[in-house]
Amino acid sequence: MTNPHMLTLVYPYYDNPEMLKLHFAEWANYPQEIKANIEAVIVDDCSAKVSALPIVKECAPQVGFPVRQFRITRKVMWNWLAARNIGAHEAKDSWLLMTDMDLMLRAEDAFQIVRLAKGGILREDAFYLLDRVIAPDGRGYKVHPNTYLMSKSLYWHIGGYDEEYAGIYGCDGTYRRLALKIAFGGHFHLHGIKVTYYPRSFVADSGVQDDGRKATREAIKNKVAIKEGANKLKKGIRPTALSFPYIKEY
Repeated sequence: MTNPHMLTLVYPYYDNPEMLKLHFAEWANYPQEIKANIEAVIVDDCSAKVSALPIVKECAPQVGFPVRQFRITRKVMWNWLAARNIGAHEAKDSWLLMTDMDLMLRAEDAFQIVRLAKGGILREDAFYLLDRVIAPDGRGYKVHPNTYLMSKSLYWHIGGYDEEYAGIYGCDGTYRRLALKIAFGGHFHLHGIKVTYYPRSFVADSGVQDDGRKATREAIKNKVAIKEGANKLKKGIRPTALSFPYIKEY
């Protein structure tokens, strides 16, 4: 059963050292009452240039809540699917915020989520979507399609992201369709609670800069994967999860 007092922030990482430092700076400013109910799990997706470990070693001791960091040891392009699954697996029995490195949970929004969780308002059998605004001015932006707040128990009831499609850019829609089918409590939008988007025009390494990675954005493979994912959904075939080796670094 999910601990209503705990929130785990799950972040895949790929060569985002400056963006990760910004997260740490924000986390250090969380109120103590939030720090007592939160942890972060960072999963390095085989970074090519700057791994997460040196930033974590430097910044984690000043945060004031537990931070753990893992690294996938078999390189496949665009393997955020495995990174998220590893993060969810290693998280405590908690509420999970599954999101991307360029999306920050500011202190006021973390406070609201923890308040809802501790108040018993969030449903373990449902998943939640959040607002999104753009840094630095906080303008409203469309909802991010691959950011979820959900219980760890629901995440694994759904089955996690399907690592059969690791290496193919996109495919987040496959997970959404699976979640909509299996989350019998439905889904809700938590209006007023947001993640803050840091575009590359504001923080250069908030998104992927690796040209080799960009070259793997193949539309045909993406369409095939979407079709295969739909067929697996119809047949009730569980996603392939936790198939990649990884190590704990911090």
